[in-house]
Amino acid sequence: MLSEGGVVLTSNFFSEVTMPDLKALRQGMCETFSLGELKVACFDLRIDYDDLPGDGRENKVVELINYAMRRGMLQDVVAYVQEARPNLKLSQRTPTITTNLGTPEEHRTKHRRALRDDRRDINLVHTLRSSPGRPGWYDILIYLVAHKDAQLSTVSYAEFFLGKYWHNRIYRATNEEGFVGISISAYGPVLCTCRVVFQDEHDAFLDRYIDFTMAETISRALGSGGDKAEVRERQ
Repeated sequence: MLSEGGVVLTSNFFSEVTMPDLKALRQGMCETFSLGELKVACFDLRIDYDDLPGDGRENKVVELINYAMRRGMLQDVVAYVQEARPNLKLSQRTPTITTNLGTPEEHRTKHRRALRDDRRDINLVHTLRSSPGRPGWYDILIYLVAHKDAQLSTVSYAEFFLGKYWHNRIYRATNEEGFVGISISAYGPVLCTCRVVFQDEHDAFLDRYIDFTMAETISRALGSGGDKAEVRERQ
């Protein structure tokens, strides 16, 4: 038995751990749910369908799953889909746990390793500079980089999403000579989410908070709130 910070971890607590298979969930919903059925599912799950960005069934499914993950509703979506489509296999099981659950450090190490494995050591970064002749504005490049031995050539394309001030559009950037990214001009911070699709169709979700305190301060001083911006996709 291990006690850490008032939390007691015991051995043999779980016989097995079942986790949602996100790829199977996405593919299953895309293949078996019509747009009408997706609207009904959103209604039943108390999710506003019209708030999901993008057009078409695949984009709506992806954003529905993203929405559910951000709000801790993923298990609710999985349960709903499993009940509606019982033939779909939407979960994957880890080996049986028969020993001590491990130290908090071990759990954090495993969690970190799982993140790296899922995104295959592809990460989302950004650089910025002041926009010439536009006080308070910044030119920002948001793009993918490969960590150490990872290869950016394994990426097919990425889908960037910046929110309502960008009209809830999904900006798709293909891998062109080892660069996958977009450039924007902005005067307020914004959370950028990114779906990375690899050559073998595996996908991973990344995010990056694009922050520049000075721009935020200037925006408040000028009375201009939000994270409005112009997008210029690199072709």
